[in-house]
Amino acid sequence: METPNRPRVLVVIDTLGPGGAEESMKAMLPLVRTFGVDVEVGILRSIAPEREEALRERGVPVTDIGPAVGPVGVAKALRRAIRERQPDLLHVTLFDPVVGGAVIGRLTGTPVLASIVNTPPDTGANAPKDTAGSRWKVRALRHVEAFVCRHLVTQVHAVTPGVRDAVIDRFGVRADRVTVSPRGRDPKRFHPASAEERAEARAVFDLADGDEVVVALARHEPSKGLVDLADAAAVLRERRPAAKVLIGGRDGSQTEALVDRIRTHGLGGTVVLLGDRPDPERILAAADLFVLASRREGTSGATIEAMAAGLPIVATDVSGLTGITVDDVNAVIVPIAQPDRLGEAMADLLDDPDAARRLGAGALETFRTQFDLEQAARSMAEMYQRAAAKDR
Repeated sequence: METPNRPRVLVVIDTLGPGGAEESMKAMLPLVRTFGVDVEVGILRSIAPEREEALRERGVPVTDIGPAVGPVGVAKALRRAIRERQPDLLHVTLFDPVVGGAVIGRLTGTPVLASIVNTPPDTGANAPKDTAGSRWKVRALRHVEAFVCRHLVTQVHAVTPGVRDAVIDRFGVRADRVTVSPRGRDPKRFHPASAEERAEARAVFDLADGDEVVVALARHEPSKGLVDLADAAAVLRERRPAAKVLIGGRDGSQTEALVDRIRTHGLGGTVVLLGDRPDPERILAAADLFVLASRREGTSGATIEAMAAGLPIVATDVSGLTGITVDDVNAVIVPIAQPDRLGEAMADLLDDPDAARRLGAGALETFRTQFDLEQAARSMAEMYQRAAAKDR
């Protein structure tokens, strides 16, 4: 298929509902179009019509090409979509679109770019459990995705250098077939809070002047380590009784365990579950400190947003963020699944305002140099252009 000067890219994702990959697409794709790429989004399930319409209003066509469930269903839906649209490149994200898209791309001769947005899970018996499924099932799915990335897709997109390294190591993909392109955030939306913005945010969440506020933004899933965070909050409370831990994010398979752990520690006055909110920038504006307790991550959009807000960060040593969160430069890094260390690190940083300010400034500099929305969109457009021009 001949590729025109402006390649036509069909971006396929399950939904445009809340989620890191979805938020990144919503922010970046309108800008990608300004850099010489015609992008259209194909969704497999329409569950967020207001988000879909918002993207259309910004000039990005959004089409419901489903409903489609599972790789076979996705492949059937994409076969129709490719026949109707004749895209120069198919960009697929998350497991079902990656597998179904890779197969139908190979059958139709359409180049396929597969985004890997998280490090592949470590399914070893001694590894901390970071997925909701059984280890054997996760291991089987990992083998399928690895085969697809090695043999069927044109190019693999990794959202961070750490994800790239994991894809090469655990999936066995050749290094020359993996492209790193970051996911940016809009600095007009995410920025260091003014005094007025901070006061308004703290009033919304009913925070007292003396409250020290730690924020986490994550859905309630095993990979996010929120039960570890609840254990860490018990350690934090011993040293900083005025500390509050606000957790924003939608319910998931760990919600019951998280609520139970909060109750077990008697943390009802310390840990507040905010649920799924459309205003993460307001939650960050109320914060003194951001914490990432994850056991596995890709970019961690929430961490990038916290960097844009200029917050000091305490983060676990997840490989997906290698080279992004750097100990004593823009964050305090602690081992994965060690709540005592996590709690002590949060308390230490609240004890040391000078260190907190220095790390917050380092985080803001990292955002400005690596994750500014315009430069991230330009990087994605260039990746699309290269992938669309590739021969299989």
